[in-house]
Amino acid sequence: MRNESFTLIELILVTVLICILGVVALIRYGAITEKAYSAEAYSVLGRIASAENVYKMEYGTYTASLTDLDIDDPVSPNFTYSIHSSAAFARASRGSGSGRNYCMYFESGLTGCPSEE
Repeated sequence: MRNESFTLIELILVTVLICILGVVALIRYGAITEKAYSAEAYSVLGRIASAENVYKMEYGTYTASLTDLDIDDPVSPNFTYSIHSSAAFARASRGSGSGRNYCMYFESGLTGCPSEE
């Protein structure tokens, strides 16, 4: 009579392969979610930068308040948006305080945050 069960080595090998696939999937998931956060932040920051440029053409200066701009108030569970009119850029800060911040300069549309003060 033949024994048709799996050996311990076969079970360990399958378990190790599943763990490796799981780790690869988690690494990819992190990169994909960060890309989605980036897209959300830069989309809203682009709208803020455009509205700031319109505001400056009308009033000669940038505003420090989102409510002065002619856009819907950007509400997000992921980010808090703020304007730094003296340096002419807007910042999207991760709501939980972790993760990276995203910034966009009004006139140039360049991205990247200035060094923290």
